Amino acid sequence: MTIVTYCRSSGAARYECAQAGCGECMEKLLEENSGLLRWVVMRLAPGNAEYADLFQEAAIGLWKAILHYDAGHGVRFS
Repeated sequence: MTIVTYCRSSGAARYECAQAGCGECMEKLLEENSGLLRWVVMRLAPGNAEYADLFQEAAIGLWKAILHYDAGHGVRFS
């Protein structure tokens, strides 16, 4: 049996929820910031590197940044 849950957190609460282990919040945050990932990869990527590999590395960095973000400092995540 599978229990399906829907997380309705948003804003700073979504970061806290993702940091607590909510996969749905983490996925939403990764999706919301995927444009930033694309921009970074296209801007900083060396010409001979594989886009998919670089995007994956950037996604790992974003995931780590989400886990360590503290909204209490009064700065936006981006």
